[in-house]
Amino acid sequence: MSEQIMVRDVDKNDALMARGLAILSMLILHLFCRTGSNVYGTPLLWLNAKTPFVYWFGFFAEICVTLYSFGGGYGVYVSGQNGK
Repeated sequence: MSEQIMVRDVDKNDALMARGLAILSMLILHLFCRTGSNVYGTPLLWLNAKTPFVYWFGFFAEICVTLYSFGGGYGVYVSGQNGK
């Protein structure tokens, strides 16, 4: 029983989409990861007296650092492979 493994590299369009996702997640992180009296506007849903529900969107948007690191490392790898 033989299975074919499909190998697909990340192309320029995929890298551009990851960069856009990283930029949007950084924006969400800096706008909504706030508690207490630093919250922008008037959130409708609160988890407790200090934490609005939208805080968790900002908290999970910290993936922007990982996306930038992965994208930068992959770019260095590809440029090294093309230089050979």
